[in-house]
Amino acid sequence: MRGSRLKGVPMVSNVIVGLGETGLSYARFLAARDEAFVVLDDAVRSDRLALLRAISPDATVGPIVGDVISVAKKIYVSPGVPLGLPVLADHTTHDRLFGDVQLFGQIVQAPFVAVTGTNGKSTVTQLFHDIAKKQTGRVALGGNFGTPCLDLLSSDVDLYVLEVSSYQLELANNLAADVAVLLNLSADHLDRYSSEQAYFKTKFAIYNNCRSAVVNRAISCSLDPSIRVVSIGMDEADGDDEFALLGDAITLSGEVLLKQDELKLSGRHNLLNIQAALAIGLLFDFDMSTMLEVVKDFSGLPHRSEFVAHIGGVRYVNDSKGTNPGAMIAAVSGEASERNVHLIAGGVSKSADFARLQDTIGRYIKRAYLIGDAAPLLYSALPEIDCAIYTGLPDALKDARNIADSGDVVLLSPGCASFDQFTDFAARGETFRQIVERFES
Repeated sequence: MRGSRLKGVPMVSNVIVGLGETGLSYARFLAARDEAFVVLDDAVRSDRLALLRAISPDATVGPIVGDVISVAKKIYVSPGVPLGLPVLADHTTHDRLFGDVQLFGQIVQAPFVAVTGTNGKSTVTQLFHDIAKKQTGRVALGGNFGTPCLDLLSSDVDLYVLEVSSYQLELANNLAADVAVLLNLSADHLDRYSSEQAYFKTKFAIYNNCRSAVVNRAISCSLDPSIRVVSIGMDEADGDDEFALLGDAITLSGEVLLKQDELKLSGRHNLLNIQAALAIGLLFDFDMSTMLEVVKDFSGLPHRSEFVAHIGGVRYVNDSKGTNPGAMIAAVSGEASERNVHLIAGGVSKSADFARLQDTIGRYIKRAYLIGDAAPLLYSALPEIDCAIYTGLPDALKDARNIADSGDVVLLSPGCASFDQFTDFAARGETFRQIVERFES
């Protein structure tokens, strides 16, 4: 083991499994309480080890081994570490395993919002954070997006806004959020979960013991009848506390609030995300007119249906964060105007099922430019579309530029993870942006 030698294994109280961003936040959390800990990780990056040494110079670091885990009193598991790992599997039903979000919920003193869903989480948390800053005191944003939640804890914060992933919910069965939000569900992370239903069940844990909820009417769920529920949807509805659509307008209880052409945010699918942010605000009794002004000025986040450029009548959109088929479907449907989308897709499939792509978005795709490990799978899933497989994003984007006509959209929405050709989705999106910017020069 690196660092100080592990002596007297039975004396180990705290073990951190995984030294990513969350693992480092566990280290800061424990060090602030003068509690010693051991860190286990099979592939420690040098930059993260340096950060750990700044927190605790003498912390022991070693590979993930069962003998250390078996004697630990508390095991702090990073979200990226599967609970099905053999050395952890025997402990998942015991109270020795801790996740950062559940730990946060047990400690936090101020109200907090917890947002999950297959897609759109970051957009909603950022938008509601911006809304809340106009109407309350100090607001802290983080979780799966941005700052790890344990690093946010402070007596100065009046309201916390958290994005929560399915991985985090695996150890957060009693989160008790003041407002819980499940935006949408589509199959994802099937390389980690045994089935689509297992993944969905994990997501539903967001509602456990919540004090109020935002519910998508397209998702069937059963909640405590004593809590207040506000619903959202892409359908028409005019009941009390129901956000809905009427044409291209967002409504509340049947009254029009704003129209899509008043927004800076791109894509029709984002109308649901806006509804969710407004619904959270409604549950906090925020002023609606002030919320709408923030919504109108919100242009979105990088790599999420992000407008990059308009060149020769062609619109270029970066949706590199679209790492599953559901996100791809939402982005294509949101950006399309009949059959005018040049879709760049592919990467690592994460065992995703692409079978419904032809039926759901085939009518919008003018041509598909496929890259990465999943390119052959996507090619097979789009039998009625003009498709070609490319060695990488630069070649695909160059061809898309040459083929696209005025009025078309060149959309990077991979429907896959990025780590076959890029370090992460942000690097993939930045590559797309840089190439498009060179087109302009």
